[in-house]
Amino acid sequence: MNPQRPNVQSAWWGGGVLIFLGTIFLLQNAGLLGETFNWWAIFILIPGIVGLASAAQIFRSSGRFNYGVRAASAGAIIPLTLALMFLFNLDWSIWWPLMLIVPTSGAILTAWPAEDRPHVTLVSLSTIGWGAFAGFTLGWLFLAQNLDWINLVELYGNRWWAYVLFIPTIGFLISAAQVFFREGRLSGTVVSLLGLAALPAIVGVVALMNLDWNLIGPLILILSGLVAMLIGVTNRQTPSTIPTD
Repeated sequence: MNPQRPNVQSAWWGGGVLIFLGTIFLLQNAGLLGETFNWWAIFILIPGIVGLASAAQIFRSSGRFNYGVRAASAGAIIPLTLALMFLFNLDWSIWWPLMLIVPTSGAILTAWPAEDRPHVTLVSLSTIGWGAFAGFTLGWLFLAQNLDWINLVELYGNRWWAYVLFIPTIGFLISAAQVFFREGRLSGTVVSLLGLAALPAIVGVVALMNLDWNLIGPLILILSGLVAMLIGVTNRQTPSTIPTD
């Protein structure tokens, strides 16, 4: 690979950004973009463009949609979306769920697939992946509600969003079952995943049953204590790997 190629690409991207900015300012000063055009949002757009350029460069170098490409893309789509919302003067009271959909989309990208991240634990990936999927689903449902595509309040009440919290619960239970059948025992990883499954379930049940929100803190503390005790028990029962004479 030519060592000067990255510098040439950087020069092209840098020059392109400057030309783009100059063109926008020229049109703005000429009054062709209108008084409501939020030209300053372009400065939010630039990091997104740079992030996508970085993702494209990593993909060309590796030839794979690996973690580096996914991470750069995930970081880019957030400022891109924010800038476009300002540039097109979208109504934030309607379109705010995009700020939930886009970051969670990025989190899903970085969490799965995970073949190129062997150092990351299953618990961490499950937490990010299932939690992000729930947030992604919740964002789309809020947006559908705001756009009058569906009336979730009429169908399921004001706390309809609580049902979505059971998505990560189901996901963590699936992950726990996979680990249990693979290892053939109740390991610390299985217990941790079961504890994670109970967390959103607690919040969901409290919301749906219209219970006092002050119950959540004590219940989570009790759950954390039980998980810690079970992990301690499973660690004591783990067979020693030290060879004996």
